Amino acid sequence: MIGAQHTRITLTLPALLLAVLAAFVCGLGGCIDVNDIPTPQNIQHINVDSLVLATQFVEAPDDSLFATIDGEDRVFSFLEVSAVRDATTGAWYMFVRASRSRLNDNENYEILYLQIDAVSDTALFRCNAYPVRVKQIDRSISPRFGLQYDRRAGSSFPVSYRTGNGGSSGEIHVLKFDTVEQKMIGTFHFVGYSSENDSTTEVTRGGFRLRMKR
Repeated sequence: MIGAQHTRITLTLPALLLAVLAAFVCGLGGCIDVNDIPTPQNIQHINVDSLVLATQFVEAPDDSLFATIDGEDRVFSFLEVSAVRDATTGAWYMFVRASRSRLNDNENYEILYLQIDAVSDTALFRCNAYPVRVKQIDRSISPRFGLQYDRRAGSSFPVSYRTGNGGSSGEIHVLKFDTVEQKMIGTFHFVGYSSENDSTTEVTRGGFRLRMKR
């Protein structure tokens, strides 16, 4: 095991063009839910790569995560990030756990998880596992790239849709890796498989802006 330094971060929101405005309005730990703001439907056709690489999005000070799940836009306003840096190689190991609201309602929630290991530059990564938090780096283990979406409504049992198992697929594309500003920006999409009910859910148009270090 190799020693590593940890950073925990609370993230905010964005979505499409409103993400640009929201980045300045949101504060750490909570912000406006873009679902409460009237938005033209055709805004969803904007290329997600162009959105996350827009100057206003890149230069926003806070962190952000959003996605479209089963055709509906989702903004994850309450995020928790673990960022671990390999002191030898300089590569970063990122784990994100994001929810649309504070987890004080055990009967209704949506949670999105993202894991990217050993990132040291821009690249396209194909999902090969389900996400787990990295506490210490072990170079004998292949890097993991995973996505997961959990949801529960009312008294129903929670369901997890993951990559890394039968019927799943996905990609995470790191489009900007800035060691000066300590920011990682990219997009993602995946089809997650649930073994609980033998079904899949599609997550598309995902985007993120993560600070690697405070």
